Amino acid sequence: MTHAGPELHIHPDAIRHNLSVLRHHLKSYAVGQTPARIWAVAKSDAYGHGLIPTLRAFDAADGLAVSSADDAAACRAAGWHKPILLLGAGLDLTTLSGAGPGPLHVVVSNPEQVNQLEHNSKLPGLYIWLRYAGSLNHAGFKPADYAPTWHRLAALHAKGRIAGLGHFQHYAYAEDAAHLLAERRQFRQTIFGLSGPVCSENSAATLNGPDVAATTQWVRSGIILYGVNPLGRHHKPGLALRPAMTLKARIHAIQQLEPGEAIGYGCTARARGPMRVGLVHCGYGHGYPRTLSTPAPCSIRGRKAHLFGRVSMDTLTIDITAQPDIQPGDVVTLWGDHTVPVDHVAQAADTIPAQLFTAITPRVRRYYPGDPGYQEPTA
Repeated sequence: MTHAGPELHIHPDAIRHNLSVLRHHLKSYAVGQTPARIWAVAKSDAYGHGLIPTLRAFDAADGLAVSSADDAAACRAAGWHKPILLLGAGLDLTTLSGAGPGPLHVVVSNPEQVNQLEHNSKLPGLYIWLRYAGSLNHAGFKPADYAPTWHRLAALHAKGRIAGLGHFQHYAYAEDAAHLLAERRQFRQTIFGLSGPVCSENSAATLNGPDVAATTQWVRSGIILYGVNPLGRHHKPGLALRPAMTLKARIHAIQQLEPGEAIGYGCTARARGPMRVGLVHCGYGHGYPRTLSTPAPCSIRGRKAHLFGRVSMDTLTIDITAQPDIQPGDVVTLWGDHTVPVDHVAQAADTIPAQLFTAITPRVRRYYPGDPGYQEPTA
């Protein structure tokens, strides 16, 4: 490690590997039919991994899904020539310009967007995905409004005003098989008799029902590509994902605690016996969650350890009593390798890995293998 603060070590090759794993998974279920194409979801700065630095890692995907027109333009400028899907709800379609090679795909989720398409003949030929509200109800059209809206858009397609028209669903609870089945049934009933490709399966749904994913035309995969199985402890065996992000920081000092002595704000952590505590230069000011405390996992020199006491803005503290060889300068892995899977840290923080990834602040330096001067940190 090259500076005092925490560092993110981000591995594009892991993203490439995970995309290949997903592709193989889809092909294995698509017996006798064309496997679903893959939107690589890179919203929120590629889940905190860096959209442009990791862009080439998505080359094997069929398209890229982002949240904003600015992100789409940046990807085009960086050389992305495949389709781009804009996921952001409520986009003003009149602000969109040509998308470069091929049509720009846009999720339409409210009546105003449909009005914009009908009344602006000079809009670029957008490929439209009509969003069903479903159980999530964050955006989209309810069953009574879905078919009439589809017919309005189909008329535009017939006139050549839009490049294509498909059906889009975002599940509320794809991790639960029973709930997912009910959501799928409602969606299929709503689109019955309406032509067009279907894009409905996110990472969790793809794993929780790959036979269904194999019958759709597109899947949207985000968290899988960054090395996290969204089904957690219910994960499918044999899905050999690789973590793409590792958060590391160094121990900058060591404290000796006597029995009963406290450490950290609020004096909530007290030593039950003589303790040796490592002070690590990382805290909630870097995006590490303050909700984590004893005994959230970490590792040093490949050996498991855990937090002791509260996380502060710039410091967290770890119990190294059982590891007398640990010294200032040693590197602590806070998440991201086999010793500290990010989903274990997320579970301890009562959150999800995607929230941990995207919460890291700009104070944390990012390093990518292949960059000039990149070097893995060592103790």
